[in-house]
Amino acid sequence: MLSGSITIPDPPAILHVFGQVPLATLLQVAPNSIGVYTTPTATFPYVIETNPAGPVLTLSGAENSCESVSFVFTSSQQAYATVATGAYIETLTVVQESLAPTSASAPSNTIGGALTAQLVPGQSWSLTASAVGTAGSEVYINGYAVCDSTAPWPATSFVGGDEAH
Repeated sequence: MLSGSITIPDPPAILHVFGQVPLATLLQVAPNSIGVYTTPTATFPYVIETNPAGPVLTLSGAENSCESVSFVFTSSQQAYATVATGAYIETLTVVQESLAPTSASAPSNTIGGALTAQLVPGQSWSLTASAVGTAGSEVYINGYAVCDSTAPWPATSFVGGDEAH
């Protein structure tokens, strides 16, 4: 340091700390409102019950403080379905503003459908559901997001299906 010089410190920086936030927290689902779907061989706790017909969740860039989302899901096959159990295929897709879509599929009544997608914080994204094989089914979803805030998503982010439990 030169004699008579002044050292100017760097301005404070914001440090984002990311952690897993349950979907129930982000959607403001009370613990006693989490549903349970029973398959022929197991049970599955879920926070979203929806039909496989388009958007399920949509977040604008301003609402997205997450760097990834992970969903686990299963689907039912109603008694009036037209194909055998397991032939019905449910697909979840995360569609994003600047990254490629990410999808995962699972047969009906099988727990273990899983979808993890990287996100860009500050950019919009949407979760969609679709089905192949029959009509009259439901999809049950649980999971978490890796975010720098546990603040709930706006109620308007849940756009499709039946309900966020």
